Formats: sequence, C-alpha cells, structure tokens
Amino acid sequence: MIRLTVHFVTDSSLATGTYFRSHNLAVGLTRLGHQVRVFTCDHNTAAASREEVRDGVQYRIVRSSKAQRFFGAPNNPMNAIRRAFQDYPRSDVVHLFQPFLSGLLAWSRQTRNSRAVAWYDWDDLWAAGGLMDRQKQSTTLCYQWNYFWTSLLERGLPGRAARTTTCSTWLANLAERRGTSNPVVIRNGFWPASLVERHVARQALGLDPHALYFGFMGRTLTGDELEWCFEGIRRTSGSDRSLRLTVCGLPLNTLPQFALQPKSQVDALGIIDQEQARLFARAVDIGLVPLEDHLFNWSRFPVRFAHFLAASTPVLTSEIGDLAGFSNISGVLPAGKGRDSWIIAFQRAATQLTTGGLPTVDSRVVGDLFSWGLLATQLQTAYLSNS
Repeated sequence: MIRLTVHFVTDSSLATGTYFRSHNLAVGLTRLGHQVRVFTCDHNTAAASREEVRDGVQYRIVRSSKAQRFFGAPNNPMNAIRRAFQDYPRSDVVHLFQPFLSGLLAWSRQTRNSRAVAWYDWDDLWAAGGLMDRQKQSTTLCYQWNYFWTSLLERGLPGRAARTTTCSTWLANLAERRGTSNPVVIRNGFWPASLVERHVARQALGLDPHALYFGFMGRTLTGDELEWCFEGIRRTSGSDRSLRLTVCGLPLNTLPQFALQPKSQVDALGIIDQEQARLFARAVDIGLVPLEDHLFNWSRFPVRFAHFLAASTPVLTSEIGDLAGFSNISGVLPAGKGRDSWIIAFQRAATQLTTGGLPTVDSRVVGDLFSWGLLATQLQTAYLSNS
C-alpha cells in the first residue's frame, strides 16, 4: 500500500469543536500506516511554541500572537504570517480545516511550491445563515474583521482546493456550487470501546441509579433547543416521577433557575471532560439531539449522535439535515422537525421507556457507519484516488 505523508493545518490545539474531527481522523490515518503531522496554533498567548505527540500523532504548535486581543485568534493576521514562514517538510497531502485566515497562508505556502495536493475540510456553515449569523452579532471591529475573513474564505476555499471534504451532504452540495469537484462526505464518529455497566457510569457521575434518564450533552446557539428538552420532561415527569433529565456541557450559570432547584426533575452536571462525556452517553437511557430547522443545523453532523449510539443508548433526534437519513436505524427515535413535533416524540419516547418498549441499538451497524477507523479509511481512499 502507498504510504502517504499528510499535513493537517488546523486553527487551534485546544481540544474542543473541530479538534475532535481533525484529531481523530489524524489518529485513524496514522493507524493505517500513513505519516500524519498536525500544524496548529495555541490560542494561549502565554504558552510556548512546541512539538507534542498526541495519541501517536505529531503536533507542531505555534504560540498565538498577542495581536489576537484586537483580531481574535482564528483570523489573526500575525498568526497567519507567523505560521506561513515555518519550516514545512514535503508532503503528499495538505488538508486545511476551517475557513480561517490563521492557517490559510501556511496551507497555501505548502501547496504552491510542492507536489502536495491541497484539500479543504468544511464541517460547519459559518456565514450566510450559518453559525456567525445565528449567534448574537456585534459591531466591534474584532467581530467585523472575523466575519469578513470567515465569510470570504468560506465562499472561496471550496473552489480553490483540489478536493473538499465535508461532514454533511448539504455542505457537499454547497461546496459543489462554490466550485469544488467530487466533494467527499466524511461524517463525525467515535472510537469503539468496551462499555461499562449503566449503573457504574451513573455512580461515577453522581446520577440516580433508579431513575429513567433522558440526557442532553453539548451546547445550543440560543438555548431554544434545550428548552424543548425542559418542556418535554415537564410534560412527562408529572405522571411518572422516575423520569428525569440530565444535562452536561453547559456552565451551570447559563441554565434557568428552575433547572437548578432541589426538587427539579433535572440533574445539571455542568462542564465535564471527554472521559466523563463517554460515561454520560452510557449512563442515560435516551440521548437527546434536538435541532432547530435552520441552515447551520442542516450543515452539521452532530458528534453526540454517534456517541450516544456507540454507548448502546437509543437517540431521540430531530430529522434535520443528514440525520433524517438515519431515522430508520435501530435505536434511533425520529422526532420530525420543529418544537411541537419534538414534544410529541419526547412523550412517545417516555412511554416506550417506562413500558420497556425502547428499540435496541445495533452496535454492528453503528460501527460500520461511524467508527473513526472506517471514516479514516474513507479519507485514505479519497486521498489515493487523487494522488
């Protein structure tokens, strides 16, 4: 087999967001025998530039410029220049993650004067109805600077790269309209691991060993989707006090006061680490993936969808974007589109949970769809077809 030298160019070394996509694909490619290096930036301006090995993958991390106080980190022009003039060895593939100025020049420099094929990975819609438009907008210079560069690169990078990878069919179609050819859909997944007993996971997290739990993990843009979950438990817990909702991944001070009351049917765990998140996915009886019907959610493939299924936990999910195409998998409870449909599906799932009628998760099917090893093999095939 051909052994490729692959360079990933990413925005940040912090283990959050797209990091879990780029890092796990890098680990998967490394395990397939390829040489993968990740070139990235530490947004902590007090940290030193350095090299690290993470899960067998070599990281070269550049310290962020203090100018990020004016420009932010992802589109900091000083970061872009500093990273562009590093010494980069030759490679076969240079894969840029996220439409940010910080990595653009490093990506361009490596591909301009070498044989490396320029790839771009697009896993979120930022502008034109995406994440930055859904979030609270600001008139500050920093926000306007970041919006300008992110929207400009998001429009132009699919046509500039030789090939584009996306996490969803919706983004792949948009990438084609913006100039890419034969985009490759690589979804977000999980690493198979042995499962602890549910009561052991609950004990580790301090959850009620006898309750029947719905579980929400992660963040929402506006809080509306999380409110759907609160309303669902309000409407079901009155008839069966064993039903509870547990929430993690959000600071406690961002949750409504009623959710923090001692007699609430909500167990709020706050921010938890990656290992605790795996336990959380196993501890609950039904995982929740509520999605409002807007372009940002159409562009995504939420990683928690695969994480719940990997823990053999059934998932109640809105049928938005590519998730609609997986509604027939055993263990997936489809909830249609919108709040009203979600509440009805939540109540139906509560009945299934209390009567023992929940469908089981087929771990073999889930592994064939979403294991990082399989997803890395798909990426390897795409690289080799374009080498």
